[in-house]
Amino acid sequence: MMGFFANDAAFIAALLARCLCVAGAGLWRRLLPLPRRRLALGCLGLALALWMVSSWSTAGSAVQFTLTDNPGRWFDTGVDVSGTRSLAIIGPGGEIQFSGQSSTVHTVTSLIFPTGAAGMPFDAGAGSTVTLETPGLYVFWCKIHPYMFGAVIVDDPATPELDLGQRITLFNGITVPTASDVALRLVRTFFLATNPGNWQVYAASAPATWDPSYPPVPVLAGVSGAPVRTRGEAIATLSAQLYTPVDWRACLQAAWEMGARVFLELGPGSALTRITQEELPEACARSIEDFNSLQGIGRWVSGALAG
Repeated sequence: MMGFFANDAAFIAALLARCLCVAGAGLWRRLLPLPRRRLALGCLGLALALWMVSSWSTAGSAVQFTLTDNPGRWFDTGVDVSGTRSLAIIGPGGEIQFSGQSSTVHTVTSLIFPTGAAGMPFDAGAGSTVTLETPGLYVFWCKIHPYMFGAVIVDDPATPELDLGQRITLFNGITVPTASDVALRLVRTFFLATNPGNWQVYAASAPATWDPSYPPVPVLAGVSGAPVRTRGEAIATLSAQLYTPVDWRACLQAAWEMGARVFLELGPGSALTRITQEELPEACARSIEDFNSLQGIGRWVSGALAG
């Protein structure tokens, strides 16, 4: 097993930042070619990226991570969640156990945790346990091998969808909103690092393209606002849209209940933006026709999500 032995936190931060830049670039390239269409996007940020993994929730009072030397599965729950075996979902008050099956030394150290979470930050090793009371996203890593990640979502079953918290705190003390570009890049990096199927192969015999996979993003049916989760549902609802009016108000209500607070209409026009402002006066809603540049759109979205 290859190891990076780093005592300098700046080196670790630089390594992580490099991973984030690579992960974010692929998303940006995919977003730019989108054709203009009458579509409003509820910018769910981090919650949107993880919404569908709730169907694989490991409900219970305890979860065990085994620290191993197996590539990509260094923090191994033994349960596959959308391609990774390093993510667990548990209720408030659940106990996380860390056992060791490794030929080297590893730490279990807080990388990300909900801002203000009880008992955080955490820093121990194999054989340790931690009880997580505060709902939200927790990511642990090894300080000796900074590519090792294990994540836990503490989810309150009384609330809809997954609880990721309003803000997360990074190991260096920086806090960011969970509905921010930084948080989304962190999640993308996690799914790249912990799923060997997402690793890019540079061998001459490897495919020229790199297309990593992530948890599916929820799509709302335009005719009803109901979530579309399967290929069959997508075919049925798209067919219905040929002869059924779009129920935009139902879509708005569903998106709001799922946590969307920022809406960007891709146009042409701004009719959907006006309806959004009338139906959801607390929401941030704009049309791209309000802006003169892509940079202006980006600044507004970033500010709205951070606010």
